[in-house]
Amino acid sequence: MQKAVLTITAIFPAIIFSACSFSEPLSCSSDGVKVTTIELMTDQIRDQEANIYLTQTPGAGRLLLHSDVATKKMLVTGDIGYQDIVNANNGPKVQAILDKIDAIMDGYQVSMQNIRTTAVDEAVDSVNCEAEAVLSNPERTATVPIVYKAQVTDDEGIYVSMDRLF
Repeated sequence: MQKAVLTITAIFPAIIFSACSFSEPLSCSSDGVKVTTIELMTDQIRDQEANIYLTQTPGAGRLLLHSDVATKKMLVTGDIGYQDIVNANNGPKVQAILDKIDAIMDGYQVSMQNIRTTAVDEAVDSVNCEAEAVLSNPERTATVPIVYKAQVTDDEGIYVSMDRLF
């Protein structure tokens, strides 16, 4: 049985983007901004769990070698994300890997606390934010500082960018 292990490593800068429909006043703690930010964090955790599973499960990584995109990404960056596995789905064995990663993710809870607005730019309708991400699984809870920016798009959506957690 695969255990869910929450591993917190150094935060390094990279940008993650997301967009969703937005109809409320822009603030760091508005529901739309929080939901989008939590989705971005959850995606990052899922990618990390995919990497952990592939490196700790004998033979799992070899199942993806038939995918040119996954192979090239693994060789260039040294890691592969959940979506790369979805794209490389070569049958029931790869689906079993996806199912195990999904089961691991079912144990995670991601939330935000101590949300703060650090800057407001009314000219471009954006806010710079800081908060603490609370990442929990059945074995551990960790609090990690995060920095993110939210901006209203021209079509009234919301655009959130944040530094990577891992």
